[in-house]
Amino acid sequence: LEDIMMLQKIAKENNMEYIPLIQTFGHFEFVLKHEKFADLREVPQYSQSLCPSRQNSLEIIHLMIDQIMSTHPASKYLHIGADEVYALGKCNICTGRLETEFSGDLQSLFLSHVTAVSRYIKKKYPATVVIMWDDMLRNINTTKGEGCQKELQTMVRIAANQTESKTNRESVASQRSLPTKSDRITNKKRLGVAN
Repeated sequence: LEDIMMLQKIAKENNMEYIPLIQTFGHFEFVLKHEKFADLREVPQYSQSLCPSRQNSLEIIHLMIDQIMSTHPASKYLHIGADEVYALGKCNICTGRLETEFSGDLQSLFLSHVTAVSRYIKKKYPATVVIMWDDMLRNINTTKGEGCQKELQTMVRIAANQTESKTNRESVASQRSLPTKSDRITNKKRLGVAN
């Protein structure tokens, strides 16, 4: 707790916005590596992705969000991660939901989870802006993602090896349909972040 308070203080002294990030889907190894939570894995032998269809999944996320928000009461933002969710729709429960609720559409399963997480935050902490990484949304039909877009803001995620040169950045942007510079400026203004 002392480290968190020190980081918040340093950020404030330097006119920086301190944005806590909590993984809520992919990169969930820090929780799923423990035997106690192994049943929440999407794929039993891998601890990377949380199963979005188990009730206990949202319960643990709610608990973690509440802990983070209690240690960051002045934060205007909360980043929910949600990048690199490579194992999705693999377990029996998700497979059943894909057939019965989502007509086999993995994107809808993904969106249902991040929307549920975002709605919890907005209901309990209404002034908080919810942010997530954009990589899992890049190929989602915009009509399908409309509800999600109303709930949260996206943050462009580019791996270090993709930022080597301006030409490479432009190439990555065109290949992955990344937001343009104009889109990023608009998002920064919307978030109240200086250029």
